[in-house]
Amino acid sequence: MEKIQMEVSEYPAVLTVSQVQDILHISRTTAYKMIRSNEIKSLRIGRSIRIPKVCIMDYIQSTCYTNGCNEPLPFEKEV
Repeated sequence: MEKIQMEVSEYPAVLTVSQVQDILHISRTTAYKMIRSNEIKSLRIGRSIRIPKVCIMDYIQSTCYTNGCNEPLPFEKEV
């Protein structure tokens, strides 16, 4: 976890989706799913999506990140 925090500190205060992908080592599709489900908090500025670095740190320190979530994400639930 400390390695990730050091890596995050090198980025600007507000991140792009691409930067979030790099930090979390996830695909573009996964990043957008996590943003859409509000698992990672984000801001929409015009047509752009930006993620405050503090929101990534909150996610990294969350139970879902450290222990894994057993519950399906909202968009994965059967209707």
